[in-house]
Parts: sequence; C-alpha cells; structure tokens
Amino acid sequence: MEEIRRTKTQNKPQVNDAARWINEWSRLPLRGRLLLTVYMIIGAFGGLFGSHTVLSEFSHSWIAWAIALVVLEPVGLACGLGLVVLVFPESKVAAWFTSTVKRAKIASAVVGLVFLAAFLGCVTFWLYELWKMQR
Repeated sequence: MEEIRRTKTQNKPQVNDAARWINEWSRLPLRGRLLLTVYMIIGAFGGLFGSHTVLSEFSHSWIAWAIALVVLEPVGLACGLGLVVLVFPESKVAAWFTSTVKRAKIASAVVGLVFLAAFLGCVTFWLYELWKMQR
C-alpha cells in the first residue's frame, strides 16, 4: 500500500520553480525584463561584494559570518544564478537555482524581521522617553 502511495506522488507532474520563473519572465514587457535584469545585476554584485567586504573587515566576528552566510551570499547567488538561468534556461544551473531562491527567500524574511524589530524597538524607546518626560 505504501509503495502505491509513493508511486502516485512520484508520477504527479511537478512544475519546476525555474521553469515557472522563466515562463513569467517571457511574459514581461521589454522594459520590465530590462529593469529586472538591472536589479538582478545590482543584487548579485551587492550581495557577493557586500559579503566579501563584511568578512574582510570583521573576519573574527561570528555575527559578520552569520550576516554574510545567511543574508548576503544567498541573495547574491540567487541573483547571479537567476541571470544565468535566463540566458541558459535548459542548463543544469536551473536545478541549483531553486535551492538558492529558497535560501534567498529565507534571507529576505530574516532581513525584514530584523528591520521590523529595529523599527519597533525605536518606537518603543521613543514612547518610553516621551512618557518619562511627562512624569
């Protein structure tokens, strides 16, 4: 019975994330494709060069290593591999692309949560200082 369930799930057609992404890319107008390409070049360069810069300046800090490996490098790799996948959509890089996109999504969620926490911390501190001034 378990073998039947496994074969049923294995036979389902699964749409590759890279193929879906290329399909969306081909439907964009030329201006949108150019803009996305520029953003991906900036993201690839910024992520990888930023990681190199952070680690060269603060190579003995575990926080710098965490930021570089969890945030900057996945975003840079996803942007760089995304450009390669757009140029060569049938290459083996497309399979690797899906894993870097997942890591980049996690990294963007972590960055968003850090900025949200910093913003809420600043607002809380400001409200506390305002409350202290009124007493």
